[in-house]
Amino acid sequence: MRTGVSFTCQCGVESTCQWQAIADVTKYISYNNLPNVADSEHKPRLAKVDIQCGNNFKTFPMVKGWASCTNYGAWQYRCREDSCYVGRDKKALASKHLYFYECARLGIEELLPRILAVRYKAANVVGAIEIMDENGQEYSCRWVKPTDPGNVRVSCSYCEEHSFPSPIKPQRSEL
Repeated sequence: MRTGVSFTCQCGVESTCQWQAIADVTKYISYNNLPNVADSEHKPRLAKVDIQCGNNFKTFPMVKGWASCTNYGAWQYRCREDSCYVGRDKKALASKHLYFYECARLGIEELLPRILAVRYKAANVVGAIEIMDENGQEYSCRWVKPTDPGNVRVSCSYCEEHSFPSPIKPQRSEL
């Protein structure tokens, strides 16, 4: 018997079900009987409100044009990258305006005034965050710019509920 096959049921919820006999002991579920999500009328479950990416942003692999987002409640979403913005200004795209302040390059004490991040993840609950710049360099930063506490929060307008397979492994600098 095989176990752990993932498929989308008629109700639209992804499930992991075991191979088992149905009604007739000789009749088993086979790969041919499983619905093909790519070919089906599967509609993603869309978020009804903008999602604030509190725990991480873009730390899971996605196809071009999409960003991973996990909110403060640890719900996972796949969001259109062009719908993600910083702070309250929906025109401030995260890809161009996601700056963090008072950042230290991992292993170096010097604080840098401002870094444009391509991804981030919350490191702890008291305000530390780990970011990565477009060159793959990692930094440890504070969540907030003292004069604008809402500045470094990413929110996305078009998000689908999603489950991510694995995070992107961190890249360390060659210093």
